[in-house]
Amino acid sequence: MQWTDQGSWSNYALNTGCPITSASVVHWVIDTNEPTAADRVRAYINGTPATVTVTAGSLPTENATIDLGSGDRHMYLGGPHSGIRTTNARIWYAAFYQGALTSSEVATNASALNSADDNNTYAVAVTPDGAAVQKEQGTGYSQDFIITNNSSVSEDFDLLGRLAPVSSFITIDSITGTSVTQGSPVDSARVTGTAASGVATATVWYSVAISTAGRVDTLFLKGRSISDNAVSDEGWAEIQLLCQPASLPFSDAFNRTNSSTVGNCWLETESGSDDAQISTNRLVFVT
Repeated sequence: MQWTDQGSWSNYALNTGCPITSASVVHWVIDTNEPTAADRVRAYINGTPATVTVTAGSLPTENATIDLGSGDRHMYLGGPHSGIRTTNARIWYAAFYQGALTSSEVATNASALNSADDNNTYAVAVTPDGAAVQKEQGTGYSQDFIITNNSSVSEDFDLLGRLAPVSSFITIDSITGTSVTQGSPVDSARVTGTAASGVATATVWYSVAISTAGRVDTLFLKGRSISDNAVSDEGWAEIQLLCQPASLPFSDAFNRTNSSTVGNCWLETESGSDDAQISTNRLVFVT
């Protein structure tokens, strides 16, 4: 970016560390009220701060007036004022704001502009794809799903859980995670602000009811793009029900005596023969 104020030129270059290879929103914020010189000219790419270098002139002084009115005032986006005005790209939209935006306002505007950009591409992947776990009857179980934003921009995703079969021994209790907001019903949620090529983790909490031993039901979680509802992906985990082991009869060796105590802290409460047997996991003496 370059401007002239009454013939004095200042050049500001945006240093991204690498070329911008996809459609992006670039903000320049000039605020001479900032006491620190480096903060008076700030740059952002898709809402994220970028490095600014001064290639000619100097940063504006504190509380300086930047006159963009009539007369010898010019601002160039792209190449220098000498006439070679090319960015080696296209600028689809440019606007001046009436005030210096804060960092949060820049992020909000960048998100809104990116979401409205018809050049954006949206894609998502949800994993695992077929994890296998074994659970007994119980509550408080969890399964993590990774949502990868393969879009060209930051994106939000609806999270939709389901079970197969519908009459499953599994019950979804909630969906939690960083930047995850629980929805209603409890098998839905939304994850927000996942950066392009970034990932988010959503944890599905569930309970397991009793059913046929060895039965396998499936827990699914779909991630669906907010900007393009036709874009989605679904991860899943197979959950096998394990029956809780029955209480096993105790194993002990003892000799019956004339005492009512027969060993292992067991007390004989019946009289008669000395035949002992296990009945419903309890030691009894047959009379």
